[in-house]
Amino acid sequence: MKDMNDKNSPYYIRKKIEIGVVAMEVSNKSVKIFIVVILSIYMYGAICLKYVSGAKSLNVALSYTFWSDAEAFQNKIGFDPYYLCLAFFGFFSIYFSFGNIENSKWLQIITMILRFLVTTLMIFGSVYYIAKDGVNEAPVFDFKN
Repeated sequence: MKDMNDKNSPYYIRKKIEIGVVAMEVSNKSVKIFIVVILSIYMYGAICLKYVSGAKSLNVALSYTFWSDAEAFQNKIGFDPYYLCLAFFGFFSIYFSFGNIENSKWLQIITMILRFLVTTLMIFGSVYYIAKDGVNEAPVFDFKN
């Protein structure tokens, strides 16, 4: 953390530059528009994928965690919970997206802790199942049929 305030450090940020400014400095206006269009299409696809896959994962995780069945959540509430999960996931994604990235210290800390926790649980879960069931050969998939 000492390097962040040291103006002689190679990691000290001297000037913040947006992608549009960089594109304008290296090329003309038509290339800048092309770069912005390509980045917009990419970001639209990435955000859609994040919302859809996040909502689907949340739906399946809730269903398996509480009822050990993929369809149990839907049967309990009477409608497809995917849309509820999509709204929940979208709300929190949008909520954190509009904040200043420089003020997201706690979000980054919680994300880091959760990543370490999930990785540790996956390792211990793998060791547990290997110790419990032993090492088994994986089934061979025949894609020709």
